Amino acid sequence: MTGKTNFAGAGLLLPLCLAVAGCISPVHTRSARVLAADENEVSAGLSGAQVMAEATEWFDGTSKPAQKAATSQSLANLVPEVGYHRGLLPNLEVGARVGGAGLLAELEGQYRFLNHAHGPGVVHMAVGLQAGRQFGAAVAGSRVVVPLRVTLQLAGAVGITLGLHAGMRWVDLPAVDPQLLQDKIDSLRWVQGNDGLDIGAGLLADYHTDDWVGRLGVEFSRWSGQVGAQDKLTDYGITVVQAVLSFGKTWGKDAAQGRKTAEDLDSLTKPTGP
Repeated sequence: MTGKTNFAGAGLLLPLCLAVAGCISPVHTRSARVLAADENEVSAGLSGAQVMAEATEWFDGTSKPAQKAATSQSLANLVPEVGYHRGLLPNLEVGARVGGAGLLAELEGQYRFLNHAHGPGVVHMAVGLQAGRQFGAAVAGSRVVVPLRVTLQLAGAVGITLGLHAGMRWVDLPAVDPQLLQDKIDSLRWVQGNDGLDIGAGLLADYHTDDWVGRLGVEFSRWSGQVGAQDKLTDYGITVVQAVLSFGKTWGKDAAQGRKTAEDLDSLTKPTGP
């Protein structure tokens, strides 16, 4: 960053985009229980977010510091994101998500490195990579994140997933004069922040049959913004809380049956001692 931050330019389009639908896409929409080789899934999901930027005081080139009060926005993604995923190899699935209000296009994959019967169910652990871009004019930008997920599969059909992620995000918006008064700075732009780290965690519950899966989750992320003049820049934090609901249709009966057989064998060989 130079001596200005990105707040305007999309000032007319961003309120329209966010008034109708949220432009933020969650990271944790999958469990660590990957698709079996040659198994497929098509899904559609909706999400909502609460985005909160901290109160900030910065140098604007004058003798009196400029100030921005704590800012909060509620966003609802009413435009579904559609995804397709496929089990490419045993323990490896790849896929893509497109759509949403921000016109997301993202490729993702994950590798399951642990599949172990333990306690009341089966524990899955997977590490992934997601790289995507939003093409909406008001929120154009990119991200690359690495998620790590742990799923406890209970009673065969129910799963609980805890996910962590870390990566980078890049916001492609024009700069604005940091000497603007508080009431002249677009609050919706303020909560988008600037280029920087994207770190967070998510909790996801899913229920699946041989043909369908439903998922409900919550996710927390931390971003940052930057504002100032004459290279005297001030960083401020942004907290993002998201909720996601999605449904998927799976097919590939032979692959699914092969996975069920393997999981049944895991269950039969599960240690019975303490």
